[in-house]
Amino acid sequence: MKFLKNKKELMLNIKSKKMYLFDFDGTLADTETLHWKAYNMCLEEYNIVLSNKNIKRYIGNQETKIYKMIKSDYDISFDEEVFFKKRISFYLELVKSQKLKPFSYVFDLLECEGVEFNILSSNRLEVLEAVLDIWDIRDKFNLVISAATNNIDKETVINNTYDYYGYKKGDVALFEDSNKYLKVGMANNILSIGIEHYYNSNSLTNCDYLWSTL
Repeated sequence: MKFLKNKKELMLNIKSKKMYLFDFDGTLADTETLHWKAYNMCLEEYNIVLSNKNIKRYIGNQETKIYKMIKSDYDISFDEEVFFKKRISFYLELVKSQKLKPFSYVFDLLECEGVEFNILSSNRLEVLEAVLDIWDIRDKFNLVISAATNNIDKETVINNTYDYYGYKKGDVALFEDSNKYLKVGMANNILSIGIEHYYNSNSLTNCDYLWSTL
């Protein structure tokens, strides 16, 4: 694995690619921090505060699985759809109030010509589109696929980029913050770039290159 030091090196290694496929949370921006603040805001009524250790264990799972984990870990019960709507309301307000923006490398890549930009996320489509609208970059992405909304696994999409996005694997650069999906990308000979942030620091190993946002 190589460590990317700057935009020039990054562009040198992906210049032949025709499609950049981005994960969303933790990859486009530091949304994870605000997501977990919103979780804790919702859990206040249960006198529960999720620690960083807990959070790191939950990250990477779809929301429905996280709910099951929290219910089991703390022996509580709640209506998942009501919890989701409340949490997302908190989350979107945090995005606005804290003026969260995408990482700088994202803006650099979105300036590239002759490349199609797409998103593959475990988050629900309604949440992804709401944040993209706040950032005013929704029109930059040709196709946004939500694994949760479409009831599919991200691995299925990465294994079949041509079926879902119309691009052969050799033409794709994948930007991800999860070892699981970076490993899938590498197994498919997709150029896989791991995005390092606070919650996955020093843990990404299954990627061709590592880009640190720290």
